[in-house]
Amino acid sequence: MTGYFTIDSIEIEGFRGYLKPIKHHLGGKSVLIYGPQGSCKSSTLNAIEWALFGKIAYFKSAESKSDAELVNSRMTGLECRVTMVIRDLASAIEITRRKKSSGKETELIVKTDKGEMTGDEAQAFLFRELRLTHDDFYRSVYLHQESVRALITDDPRDRDEAIDRLLGLEEA
Repeated sequence: MTGYFTIDSIEIEGFRGYLKPIKHHLGGKSVLIYGPQGSCKSSTLNAIEWALFGKIAYFKSAESKSDAELVNSRMTGLECRVTMVIRDLASAIEITRRKKSSGKETELIVKTDKGEMTGDEAQAFLFRELRLTHDDFYRSVYLHQESVRALITDDPRDRDEAIDRLLGLEEA
């Protein structure tokens, strides 16, 4: 594996705003996601983040200890699944993450040409191969709309805080 990965395809079912299963074939190309409010733009980006890391940085609910909100409550099976295929020049990695609305745990399965891994072993493999932490992903790949909004606000303090968050300079 060369270490330079692109997203080949992503299949999303029952995750957040998705009512019907959908598969996007990206072929490693740049993609512009646009559409009206409620058309699953954020859910698509959340699905990529969740598939890779098992969490969504900005999504924290004080009321929920199970992250049940990840599963679309209008789905009959009350389960969500994201399957993503990423490729480098030499190989492909298939990442599948599932979650039932009734529990906190997610199931992670990673398949390569050398075999299949699950759980902590699969997560460690992704970290080794991608060389990307969740914080790095959030700051460099996924500019959330609230951060962008804060960058263009008239209040210099809000702008400074947004820049600090994006660069990882916020105070602990």
